[in-house]
Amino acid sequence: MDSFLFIEDHPDQYFEKITDKIQSGYKELEEIGVDGNFIIKDTFFSARNIDIIQRWIIKEIIKKTKIKIPYQKTEHLIPIMDSVYSREAKNLPFNLKQQIYELDKKVVDECKKLILVELESYSKYIDKINSANYIDQPISTIKRRSL
Repeated sequence: MDSFLFIEDHPDQYFEKITDKIQSGYKELEEIGVDGNFIIKDTFFSARNIDIIQRWIIKEIIKKTKIKIPYQKTEHLIPIMDSVYSREAKNLPFNLKQQIYELDKKVVDECKKLILVELESYSKYIDKINSANYIDQPISTIKRRSL
């Protein structure tokens, strides 16, 4: 039996239901004058969403370490967002808030891992500097004559 025909003739018609839902989502967006093809990307990379991600990262780091960090540089955050978007974006014309939330969460999780490693490294560096035994500066034993 041909598998294509088996799927095509399925009594529940799963694929038709999904296609209908996608088409109705695009129609709804068109009615309000929004291009459904770019709404997720435009919203995800918007300044407002970047601010939300920045605040979320700070909150997560405070929960984990009790250290308040500043906003991360946007030029460091954008490549992480781009990577997450290209890997994980569904770009469906429905459940827009949920899709953005999932992408934001993945960005925050990746950033949190990187920041925690950096904080741990910095902490070890500071501990090493504070506990180091420094050798006194050498003292010159040559007498200098003045003219």
